[in-house]
Amino acid sequence: MHEPRSCYALRRQEHASADAWWREASKRRDLPAALVPLAAGRGRVELDRQEAADALDWAESVSEDGRPIVAYPDDPRVELTPPATSGLTSVSVRRSV
Repeated sequence: MHEPRSCYALRRQEHASADAWWREASKRRDLPAALVPLAAGRGRVELDRQEAADALDWAESVSEDGRPIVAYPDDPRVELTPPATSGLTSVSVRRSV
């Protein structure tokens, strides 16, 4: 079975619409502590799996247009499970509520 990663990086995307998104997000009282450095202009933060997943869920709840955040090396909400009989990898998304 694939071992889940323990550390994720969230990176701030740089473009005009991202700047406006971050300005608005930084005004919100419910801005997760994990995103405060990005809202202040930092380019990257390193988080554990749960913090990264929660931050991405929050960011998606703020705007239907998506979010100016990139998760590296992959989305922490995706669990990779190798199938028993083939070389393919199935992907399931775990969403926090």
